Amino acid sequence: MIIQGCDDLKKNIVFFNVFVTILFSVLFMISTKVTQYLIDRPQFKLVLYLSIIWIVSMVLNLVKRYLSQKYFLKRDRTHKGSILKKIIRLPYSFLETKEYADDYNEIASHLEREWISAVCVLITAVCNIIGLVFLVVNQLDIISVALLYGILFVFIIVSWLASTRLSVLMYNYWEEYIKNTRKYTYCTRVLTEKDSYKDKKVFGFLPFFKSLFDEEFDEASKKNRALGKKRIKLEIFIDVIFFICIFSSFIMLLFLYENSTITIGLFVSIIGYLVSLLDKIIEAIKSKEIFMRYKLHNGKIMEFMDRTEASDVTESLTGPETEQAVLRVDNLCFQYPKTGKRVLNNINLTFEKGKKYAIVGENGSGKTTLVKLLIGLYKPISGSVAYCKKPIALFQDYNRYPMTLSENIMLNEVEDKDQSTILDAINAVGLEKKVSKMKNGINTELTVLKDDGEDLSGGEWQRVGLARILCCESDAYILDEPTANLDPLEEIKIFNVYNQLLKDKTVIYITHRLGFVKDVDEIIVIKNGEIAEKGKHDTLVSIENGIYKKMYKEQSVWYEE
Repeated sequence: MIIQGCDDLKKNIVFFNVFVTILFSVLFMISTKVTQYLIDRPQFKLVLYLSIIWIVSMVLNLVKRYLSQKYFLKRDRTHKGSILKKIIRLPYSFLETKEYADDYNEIASHLEREWISAVCVLITAVCNIIGLVFLVVNQLDIISVALLYGILFVFIIVSWLASTRLSVLMYNYWEEYIKNTRKYTYCTRVLTEKDSYKDKKVFGFLPFFKSLFDEEFDEASKKNRALGKKRIKLEIFIDVIFFICIFSSFIMLLFLYENSTITIGLFVSIIGYLVSLLDKIIEAIKSKEIFMRYKLHNGKIMEFMDRTEASDVTESLTGPETEQAVLRVDNLCFQYPKTGKRVLNNINLTFEKGKKYAIVGENGSGKTTLVKLLIGLYKPISGSVAYCKKPIALFQDYNRYPMTLSENIMLNEVEDKDQSTILDAINAVGLEKKVSKMKNGINTELTVLKDDGEDLSGGEWQRVGLARILCCESDAYILDEPTANLDPLEEIKIFNVYNQLLKDKTVIYITHRLGFVKDVDEIIVIKNGEIAEKGKHDTLVSIENGIYKKMYKEQSVWYEE
């Protein structure tokens, strides 16, 4: 199987469902025969037989539903777990593509429930076709039996052709429908979720996004209506053929009854059996679409699971520089897939133990891309990144999880031994007063969606992020725009906290705000994906028409007392 973990269990549940389906079909044939005898010669024992058959069928159905539900719950968990494990191992650059979004929407769920149901429907139809012989053997002449099966054959052929056309329409429809659904589902989230409420309130974008939602929803509905018309025509056509077959059988059996060839019990039983049989044949033919979807769906999953996984794109730092250098970049070049422009070109940097660095530049200069290369999220097209111990990065848009404060810091299951580490980190970043006022302390859920939950201010979340990296041991820490959402005074305070707590570590600040960078050991200026300038603050501000000098002069008014 494509997704491992439930192979033996799947075989068992399929075998059980097939066995029960065959048993149901046998019980249905027997009950139909008993009904015939009951109509012709009413007896109490026949009523008793029907009651026993009904009870056995009901018990079997309950057992089948229970075991199937138990299996599918486990299967869902295994499927989603395997997909998530694969996603974790995929290259980060692939997760940013439209192709990934389309693939994930399609493979997020499996179709085994539908597939097993389709198998059971198909087996039921086959068993009922065979069972018709059991019902009419020694009851009808060979010509009548041939006519009945001829009617069935015509019905199967015509229904198959109509269903084949419908299956093609449905597959093409679902391919487009999934894409449209992703678009208007996003618009729904924007219109309903808390994160968008402030912009919605301030900028009044409700009419705009509502129009986008309506446009995408109407597009999906338009395709749905177009398909619906074709589908209704085909289904009406199948229903007409169904009626013709039943009516033809009815006329033939009525003729036999009038000539006393069959009893009223057999007449009623065959008509009832044929109606049920033709329904099952229609279901079985329609299940062809499920088999086709299941095959294509499994192909998509196989293709996804076979995707090349991310490899370790960094190297161990060796050589005479190891004692001083903790992170080194050699001739690093990078460009995004399907673009011809390099985002970073020939980057060479050495970061030494215990020193503080600032990588600065305007928005879009390549700073954050460099961070993702330093920690191995992206694979360079050439060059290398080497380190002694993998650096820890805190991004500007780091996640704020609706979990407890302690879980937000550890990002793992919190054990008793972690309590002291968490409390030390909280005290170090200055959150102890805030925590002391929380009803559940470090076990307070950081979300207003819980009764005892609380939310934090931007500055407080910034300190939670700092506490998070303090609980991770490394030689180098990368802070991507650590003060982007703070005012200048709070920015200086946070910078001092970082430097104090990480004073013996290598710290790399990625920023376009220069209020605190004058105190670092080295400033690296990136422009158009290349190192344009490098040095200490005093050196760079002395360069005539220098990039850093111009940037610092423009921002200096923010930090004047």
